[in-house]
Amino acid sequence: MTKLGVFLLTVVCISLLAGACNKFPSVALTDSSIAGSTFKELKLEIPTIACTGCWPRIEASAKSVPGVIEVRLDRKSIQRVIIIYDPAQTSPSAIIMSIEKNGDRVIALPE
Repeated sequence: MTKLGVFLLTVVCISLLAGACNKFPSVALTDSSIAGSTFKELKLEIPTIACTGCWPRIEASAKSVPGVIEVRLDRKSIQRVIIIYDPAQTSPSAIIMSIEKNGDRVIALPE
């Protein structure tokens, strides 16, 4: 195989892997429709978050709920979390209960 062939094969493989890693590349932080499902945004304040070290616990709790698509820290405040979820699979109360099981206090913020 020529150097050009190896180069082109490498570029194709990297492109395919990059696409596979971005499972939900078009999920925005607003309600959106993807694959026939309407995803919703849930904004929470969690006063018990003291530092970024608490983040893995919060993220794992939220993602353990079926239907949770994405969990992000709000850029404005370390104690605010934005969760993208599928309302056909879960509800805000189920997500909040999952986070509260670890002893965290959760306040739902208005949309």
